[in-house]
Amino acid sequence: MPWDSAPPRRYGKWLALGGCAGALSCGALALLTMLLAPVAAITLIALGRLWVPGAPGDALVLTRIELVGTWQDGHGGRLALAEDGTFRASNVCGDYSDSALETSSGFGLASVRTGTGTWENDDSDFSGEMTTEIRSDYVPGRVWTQYEASGTAAAPMLWTYIGDPDHGERCILKKETAR
Repeated sequence: MPWDSAPPRRYGKWLALGGCAGALSCGALALLTMLLAPVAAITLIALGRLWVPGAPGDALVLTRIELVGTWQDGHGGRLALAEDGTFRASNVCGDYSDSALETSSGFGLASVRTGTGTWENDDSDFSGEMTTEIRSDYVPGRVWTQYEASGTAAAPMLWTYIGDPDHGERCILKKETAR
């Protein structure tokens, strides 16, 4: 072996792939990784919060007559809206609020409810789109919930987030078709 040739490098597999060229370079790469790891983690968490599922379909405006009928959630809950402004609910999901206890679903109040009460609808302009909002008040007490209408005229839905919208849990009610 001639004296003018260098001995072979033994940096390991990762370094042989071009990760860093020497001790100083490897230290800089390790420091950069330690600095960027928290930034990457925070970015991924923030992006996860931005991708919360929204309305199931487009905003929809429904007349009072279109709202009357039975609505079902996917877990056996039913909400029957009567033409006279009363309703009957049986294990129906929702984001319930209790004004007397100052609490709501996801924060100590159940997200399923059975009872009777009154309902009203309101067409409002939210983000430049008209939509129908339903508010139902349970009696006795001060428990209420609110749903938004979405979907299509042929397949309307009432929906709301349950608890913190960042968690992405939704209650979706679909209108029962006449048999």
